[in-house]
Amino acid sequence: MRVIGNVANRFDISKTGYETIFKPFQEIVMNVIWKTGEKGITSGKAWIEANKVLLKMGKSKSRASVIFFLQDMVAAGYLTHTMATGKGGHHRVYTPLYNETEFKEEISKRIIEKLLETFPDETYSTMTKIMSDKSGAGKSEPQGHQGPQS
Repeated sequence: MRVIGNVANRFDISKTGYETIFKPFQEIVMNVIWKTGEKGITSGKAWIEANKVLLKMGKSKSRASVIFFLQDMVAAGYLTHTMATGKGGHHRVYTPLYNETEFKEEISKRIIEKLLETFPDETYSTMTKIMSDKSGAGKSEPQGHQGPQS
């Protein structure tokens, strides 16, 4: 599926890391984008750089797949683009709106906000439990404590 709208259309909880929201080639493209930073990169150069990595894995992706992904990331508000004139005419130069750490924070924020909008009580309750468990992690229960009484 393609990334559209506020977050990814797909969120695969059976995966870890970026694979929860991206196809493997999309993660590679984003790494290329983050590496170039504010300098930006054209879709053609992003495609070439991504395929250098993919070819080492015995894979490749079409330029159209990279262009669609970049356009979707612009529409979702994670990238921006400017027009530049160069060999062959006008080209879009893509730049990240967030560095990698900021992206992780932003995607997390959007997912949590959507959960709070959709299931406010349950999300708040679950987040409270998770935060409580995390803050108590590593602490041993007092001797003889049997846990919550029913």
